[in-house]
Amino acid sequence: VADKVKNQIHLPWVVSYDHAPEIVKLYNDCRSIEYGINYSAQEKYKGAEVMFFSEKIKIPAVINPVDLRTAV
Repeated sequence: VADKVKNQIHLPWVVSYDHAPEIVKLYNDCRSIEYGINYSAQEKYKGAEVMFFSEKIKIPAVINPVDLRTAV
């Protein structure tokens, strides 16, 4: 998936994954942010996510995107 996203999608893109060293390595040449997220589907626990961005996307100065509110 990483190869297709990085090399075959010619539009701006954003991908998000559970944080894992193997995933970070696949996207090591991309800009990224890491953040915590609370999961509660079956068991409640705090996990880590990582979001990668294509070169043409402007990344806002946000410490944790989970804390953002959407417009109503």
